[in-house]
Amino acid sequence: TTEIYTLSLHDALPICEAEIGFLGSIKQSLGMEQARCDELVRDCQQQRVSVLMEKMFEIGSIKADDCRAMRDAAESFSVDLVEDLAVTAFRLERLFTCELEDVVESGELTADNLGSIEEICEAYHVSEERASALLEETVGKKISGGVLQAAALLQEVDADLLAARCGKHKAFEQFLRIKSKDRKSTRLNSS
Repeated sequence: TTEIYTLSLHDALPICEAEIGFLGSIKQSLGMEQARCDELVRDCQQQRVSVLMEKMFEIGSIKADDCRAMRDAAESFSVDLVEDLAVTAFRLERLFTCELEDVVESGELTADNLGSIEEICEAYHVSEERASALLEETVGKKISGGVLQAAALLQEVDADLLAARCGKHKAFEQFLRIKSKDRKSTRLNSS
């Protein structure tokens, strides 16, 4: 009898008003106790969140949208990733970092607005100190990647094209123009 109820639950998640009535009728038909039904609902909710998380790690592609969907499901079902699912600290940090990178890239996270990071920290059980270190590391990687890309472009193209791509950074733009002129004059002198 619990198998029938459990199968109905899997079809009904997330549970809305129509499914609650349906599950109530199944419970009554099977003569199940409310405590047992509640336990089965809770197990299915935890399993749903677990499946959403495991899917990301199995395919090896963790995307911020998938992290948010899993986190939203956990929140709506009141599933704690550590207490209920025993998710490892490594996985929690991986999920946190994925969402952190997304809010940094999107510009949603600013010095004046740290609300999004606080919510993510809480869900993934990341301390403020660790979050700060991961934020610094993430921003450092983004800056480093941008500098490497600019250096590669400097080797390949003229300063005008590079300056157009890096137009937000006026001081950087001036530096690139000077370097480009130095390169062109060096090439002309060596010819």
